[in-house]
Amino acid sequence: MIGYEELTWATLNLVKRNLYRRLATPLNQALGRLAIVRHITDADEIRAQVIMAEQSLEVALNLLKAWAVLIHVKSGGIIRQDQRRLIAPDGMPAWLVEHLSG
Repeated sequence: MIGYEELTWATLNLVKRNLYRRLATPLNQALGRLAIVRHITDADEIRAQVIMAEQSLEVALNLLKAWAVLIHVKSGGIIRQDQRRLIAPDGMPAWLVEHLSG
């Protein structure tokens, strides 16, 4: 395992920049939806905003999980057969489909 001293800041910065760019949008969308909820009274509209906030949070969590798995596998880890799920390519981010196809 690589120790803290062996990490390159340039590489970490690339990962941070990519993760931030991909995570910031859905997280900001969720926060925006929740902020809207404080200013509306219609129950159906509140429910719709909360559902959209939940969807944005799910997108962010799925992106984080995808990165965690990618890093795990690329650093020598394995995913057991019972841990694998089939996911249609149209359900994945384009960058991940491209990476897995390469």
